[in-house]
Amino acid sequence: MRWCRLRLYSTCCRFCIRCLTKLLWTKLREVCMSGLKRVAVVLACAVALFAFGGSFAPGEVQKRAIVIGLGLDFDKDTDGGVFVITAEIVSPGNSGEQVGVFSKVITATGHSVGEAIFRISERTGKEPSLGQCGVLVLGRSLFGTRNFSDVVDYFAYSDSFKETAVICCAENADELFRCEDVLNKSVSLALVATLRETHKNVALPSDTLLEYARSQRELTKTGFLNFVKFVATDNSDPQAPDKENGYFIYDRIAVFRSNEFVAEVGGNEMRGFALLNENVSGDTMSFTHDGKTYALRVNSKKVGKSYVDGGIRLEVKLQVKLAHADSADVGGSFAEKSDEQIPEEMLVALKNVVTQYIEVFLAKQVDDNFDITDFHELLRQKQGTSQELCAMPMSAFPVALTVSVKEN
Repeated sequence: MRWCRLRLYSTCCRFCIRCLTKLLWTKLREVCMSGLKRVAVVLACAVALFAFGGSFAPGEVQKRAIVIGLGLDFDKDTDGGVFVITAEIVSPGNSGEQVGVFSKVITATGHSVGEAIFRISERTGKEPSLGQCGVLVLGRSLFGTRNFSDVVDYFAYSDSFKETAVICCAENADELFRCEDVLNKSVSLALVATLRETHKNVALPSDTLLEYARSQRELTKTGFLNFVKFVATDNSDPQAPDKENGYFIYDRIAVFRSNEFVAEVGGNEMRGFALLNENVSGDTMSFTHDGKTYALRVNSKKVGKSYVDGGIRLEVKLQVKLAHADSADVGGSFAEKSDEQIPEEMLVALKNVVTQYIEVFLAKQVDDNFDITDFHELLRQKQGTSQELCAMPMSAFPVALTVSVKEN
């Protein structure tokens, strides 16, 4: 009898626990759904703190120089040739001068990239950390005078350096890091923001470290890097009177084969290359109609490429719209806002201009014999890989180009 009472009591307890658990779970789910945004924010913060905390043990952050940008030049006249590395670092400070996190630019040299980076620790007294580096800038003294496969391999195979980092080139990387952007105190952040956050809106193709490294090993071993330059302005920073003030602009690309410089592509050639990239839109062109100047903006496109009858067939379909007062024209003026349709003459004029840009770029590929439009890849898909294909010049690819433009 006692055993029956105990069993009944146990069954009732289990039933009550199940009911209570189900009730609590239902209430918890209601609370989570009603405050989903707040929970998401809390979780995001927790994940960020956990990730950062997992990377550095307590007290370890102050022992590190966190590199957010790197520049590489090459001095061939010093000690048989040395790498000159310029690093923008952020590090927590607590001194009479600065309290909190501050940014500094450090320069060091070495006979290898690894040695030059190690020398940074001698300059700062802290171990350099590359895990947060967002941009790598190669100077012309490096990419224009030697094969830099050793540099690409060093960073591509690094366990800490991000494969998604921006990689670009400049006349002089060290001088670039000594400049100051009008909107960003950090050169590294300005370079990344200018390229990454705006390239789709200004028709600018770009590569990451991983994408570039792969291009130097696949088929034609050809790829490109964005070329950045600094444009000085009259603005001055009273806190840094010796630092040149201005803004950064990516106005052309540099083409490389097997990590050796081949050619520069800029101006209308660059615009033609951008027009052949389907994931890049935003090019804006100005036309005059009935005494008024209008800006037509390419806001979507479809690019078809195929190898047919011994040649390349290119089909470029653009959709455009009038640029209104909230989208600036390249020339600095604005088109008046209206609902009028784009005149057919303007669409025809745009088609002719686009065709001209693309043809100029295609001619550049033939003249300097490089392929960054995957023409060789189209033929490989038809015939397979061969030594003859890899060595085939661009003049062996006749192109039939068709351009169509319509209003969005």
